[in-house]
Amino acid sequence: MNKIVIETFNEFRRFGSAVSLLISLLLTNY
Repeated sequence: MNKIVIETFNEFRRFGSAVSLLISLLLTNY
């Protein structure tokens, strides 16, 4: 159970960092 939670958390963190990178790229374009 804990391993699944950690894996999901890692995936979510990687997805979140990708989203924030996209947002920062969009903000620098404006």
